[in-house]
Amino acid sequence: MKNKIAYIVEEVFETGPVFQLRELIRGLSSDNFETEVVSLSPYDQDSTFFGDSANLHTLPRSRFALLQGLELRKRIEEIQPNVVHSWGVATRLQSAIASWSREPVHITSVFEQPQDHQSLIMRSANWFASDELVANHPSILDGLQQAGAKCDRVIRPTISNPHTSSAAQHIDSAAPLNNSESTHASSDSARNKLLALMGKKSNERIWLAGAVTGFEPRYRLKDLVWAIDILCCVRKDIHLIIFGNGCDQGILNYISKLDCADNVHLLPIDQQKMELIAGLDIFWNSQTVCPVPPAMLFAMQRQVPVVSVLGDETKEYVLPMQTALATNYGARDEFARWTKYLIELPDAAKQIGIQARQHVENMLINSSMVDAYSKLYIDLIRKS
Repeated sequence: MKNKIAYIVEEVFETGPVFQLRELIRGLSSDNFETEVVSLSPYDQDSTFFGDSANLHTLPRSRFALLQGLELRKRIEEIQPNVVHSWGVATRLQSAIASWSREPVHITSVFEQPQDHQSLIMRSANWFASDELVANHPSILDGLQQAGAKCDRVIRPTISNPHTSSAAQHIDSAAPLNNSESTHASSDSARNKLLALMGKKSNERIWLAGAVTGFEPRYRLKDLVWAIDILCCVRKDIHLIIFGNGCDQGILNYISKLDCADNVHLLPIDQQKMELIAGLDIFWNSQTVCPVPPAMLFAMQRQVPVVSVLGDETKEYVLPMQTALATNYGARDEFARWTKYLIELPDAAKQIGIQARQHVENMLINSSMVDAYSKLYIDLIRKS
């Protein structure tokens, strides 16, 4: 008999944590597991995102976590899973309400550093539901423990391997300056789609920087907007494409008043596809809230050169002048300076892209994420 897993997600936003969830669901043995996904957002859902691997359910939006938790509880009773797995802390309280005093084992995976106000939520949610918290990076584990959460498990992400062997190789600084044909083809296709969404011609010679970010201040989006404003003073052919959403709409008003407003583009939610990142010339990462941004790893694997803030959270992937160009936290001028460097030295940019792909694939291509979660599910089901 198959074990049924019900995943709870905040929304099906492809460039966010659900990208890793899709990797997990695809990797789980269909002989042992049956999967269902419940989204707390009724809007902008791509019903085909998980393909045949999982059914997608949506809930009516509610301003109150209690009411949405009770609605989620009904849906879980219909699904009758062995395990309820909250994919992200934003779904945690609703899932705890839905699972409280019920049979399903409850797990929560955490991908971002908890905010100060979440400390009470963490303690309360742990009291309401006996489950397991899982961090996807050691720095998040430390943050959870400091917030008072009971957590001692880290399960790292994984990435698919479309074009290289799984054998680990060291970073080769003398690697040839060429991309595979498949990488070229996907990059050209993605670039043409991006230009079309921007209202530009496919042969227009402009530079595309991009970032996947929330609108809240802790994601430091304003640093990137200031960086593009600085760059536009010396180059009118550089554009910033924002893949993002959030409740802080003030940033959009701020952008509209800048001289570089025509060079900043916010993609519609339903057009924010991970594959489009391959069409960028440079990828920007200004935050350390999410230590392992799926979009940055995707960019590195597609050999898009990265400019990223360097810190304890990102230092495993951001090796200065090897896999990325590093900035200090909040240093918007450094994003502008390093982007100008990459534009003016295309061979250096290409070499960094190649080395970044080697590095992330060496670290994550053989990640045991699927095996680790599979074992965790089975162990907790047996104990329940």
